[in-house]
Amino acid sequence: MGQLLDLLKSEGYRLGNNQVLLYDRKRPDLFPDGYLTKLYQLTKQSSRRPERSPSSLGTLPTLFCGMQNLDHDSITTYLSSRAGLLILVRWTSPSTFVPIGFAFPSTLIGTMSKSGEKAIFGAYGFFSPWWGKPDILVLTILGLAYFYREFGLIAVHGLRYADNDRTARLMAQVGFRDDGTIPRYMCDQRGKLVDAVVSTLEVEEFEPRALKLLEGIVGDGEGIKQQSQSADSKRDVSE
Repeated sequence: MGQLLDLLKSEGYRLGNNQVLLYDRKRPDLFPDGYLTKLYQLTKQSSRRPERSPSSLGTLPTLFCGMQNLDHDSITTYLSSRAGLLILVRWTSPSTFVPIGFAFPSTLIGTMSKSGEKAIFGAYGFFSPWWGKPDILVLTILGLAYFYREFGLIAVHGLRYADNDRTARLMAQVGFRDDGTIPRYMCDQRGKLVDAVVSTLEVEEFEPRALKLLEGIVGDGEGIKQQSQSADSKRDVSE
């Protein structure tokens, strides 16, 4: 793993007021009872595409693409079973944050042993009040960094509806490449089989892209670059 991932880990996967938090039901100080219900309701209340979500399901059909049962119990049970459910937040005070979205591995690929190579199919969703705001790019980078570093991944894959332009733009921005389209692969809420696009971002491609993006967000980026180089030097000495 590279120096940028080490640096972001040392900062608790936080940049400014944005941070990635690992969901833990045993931390009621951060995630009170019913927190998964809160995520479900915020997703359901987000702006929707009528043709995808005829029953006012918000962005649930897009986030949980291909799943037919999107009721509360099914989704919260599914989320509770995910290893590595990340809450993407903005801190509004030293002790208070608001959730902007969440992300999770939908499928683990490879061996979970330390010596084996690993990848995931990842999924994410942001709540509509935050669409178009810079927090989304920062939290996407932090979320990916968490998965690469904490899971020891060599790649993250994505699967989306072929007409999901919003996800296509964000994924391209952070470095994902589209690998191909699978015709009539996923069933939507209308019961129709629709095309899906598979995309991939390998860790060695993510780090330089993320560093460049963060330099642009911070300004001249010298602080991040110097800290990243310092983290790399310390790691070389320890090795």
